Amino acid sequence: MKKCLGFVAAAAAGYAVGVLFAPKSGEETRKDLKKQSEKAKDIYEKSSKEIKKGAGEIKKELGQFANEVKETAGTVGKEAKVVGNHAKRHLGKVSKTAKSTAKDVKKTVKSNS
Repeated sequence: MKKCLGFVAAAAAGYAVGVLFAPKSGEETRKDLKKQSEKAKDIYEKSSKEIKKGAGEIKKELGQFANEVKETAGTVGKEAKVVGNHAKRHLGKVSKTAKSTAKDVKKTVKSNS
């Protein structure tokens, strides 16, 4: 927005310098400056409205994106909990199997000794 304003100000200043050195009467020069000032103001106002409109659209899209991210994070969290619970149950079964196998190996070693 500052760049846009700077551009408009620089263009207006350039025009004003050109008009001041032109071979016109003071009254004609003032009228020209006033017209150009009004044009610059109109351009600034239109540009400002468009920038605000664009910023509003970006804000809306970012809000939608944030909601999607939040929903996805919730889904991932739920799925991670399910996977974690499944892994916990599986590890419990593996642990029981390992203990049983260890007992069997111990019995086999004792009987072969």
